[in-house]
Amino acid sequence: MNDCLRQLVMDYAQQYRNADPGSSKIAAETLKASGGMSRHCMYILATLKCYNGSTSKELAEHCILDRYQIARRLPELEANGYIERGIPKDGSREVRWWVK
Repeated sequence: MNDCLRQLVMDYAQQYRNADPGSSKIAAETLKASGGMSRHCMYILATLKCYNGSTSKELAEHCILDRYQIARRLPELEANGYIERGIPKDGSREVRWWVK
């Protein structure tokens, strides 16, 4: 895992610190319960920020998730306006993704 990805994952990995007041934990749990952004989506977005223009297979090489977990979450990130889908070239079925 490169330094860029490591820092982004650390930023997203925990929404509050153990020493934070109880209100921080409540806020983080509320975000999770509301379906805000799943941990998978955060990992994928962090990885895509470092490897922009990648396919789900390429992202899996740099992420803790497998290709299929990533492929299921990419459309959610697109629907929420975080990323955009590229147009496959030369008859390829591989879709490349970019952070907006």
